[in-house]
Amino acid sequence: MRTIPTPEQFERLSRAAEIYVTDFYDYLKGILGRFPDDKIPVGEVSGLVKLAVDAGDLFLNSSLGEDGVACKEWLESEPAFAMAIKAVGFHLVESVYWAELYEKTILNCVRHGTPTASLARRLARNTSRYLAYISQVGGALHSYTTGIGHRAAIDGPATIDRMRKLLSEFEQLVAIDWIPTHVRERLSYQVNAQSAISFLEGAGILDQPTSRRNDADLPARLLASELLRLNYRTFSNFHRRAVFNLMGLSIIERPLEMRTIERLAKSEMDADREYMAKRIADKRGLDFDHVLTTLKASKSLTFPS
Repeated sequence: MRTIPTPEQFERLSRAAEIYVTDFYDYLKGILGRFPDDKIPVGEVSGLVKLAVDAGDLFLNSSLGEDGVACKEWLESEPAFAMAIKAVGFHLVESVYWAELYEKTILNCVRHGTPTASLARRLARNTSRYLAYISQVGGALHSYTTGIGHRAAIDGPATIDRMRKLLSEFEQLVAIDWIPTHVRERLSYQVNAQSAISFLEGAGILDQPTSRRNDADLPARLLASELLRLNYRTFSNFHRRAVFNLMGLSIIERPLEMRTIERLAKSEMDADREYMAKRIADKRGLDFDHVLTTLKASKSLTFPS
């Protein structure tokens, strides 16, 4: 059995995909940018494929670092993770797969005259899907193991509300008539209270969990909710079975039953529909209840034109 990763190792894994995409994109952009007028000769494709394959392996290892590699290896040694990955549709491929993918993508872009910068971005993104997924799983496990997710759920709303009140109080104090005008203007410029308040009132400052009851299972429910959202962002599917599998990781102290995960997924979808219904109603000048009812009836997040 491998040693359970530290919070720092989970955090390193959580940043790996972003590092990989940035570094690999910069490298590919430099290589492809050598061709004038974005025109890649067909005869150069095989050489580019070899460069990309070799560089992809190099940037994968450097993006993970020692801590990320150790964390990735631990995850992949866990039977629960193997079942989850299979449930969402990832599978092992032969090394030749990547060469064929690079060649197909490059040739397709050559035929369509795609700018080399766009080609570089596409190659970096297309080869990072698995890493992007496990990086986000690593981030979720970092929140779980450190208790950050728990503290955010319990203390977050009150803390943000306090920030808003303090900013409002600051704005009122700056407006006191005995403060010189030039000082007032300088302070208002340095601390844009209204902008900060608007930012804090915007959606998505903190993920608002659908289940915030502070009991012994709250950390596990928060983790499951984060994994459900991750799956929906990535696959447009909650993949409840995969989340249930991940709750079987050896570090999870109180695994959840499938019926609990089903309830969490329903709550997440209900919250998404309410959010989308409000956006649609506000944008089109429609009745919120009508939009929400329509979205529920169609079991969708898309409102007909």
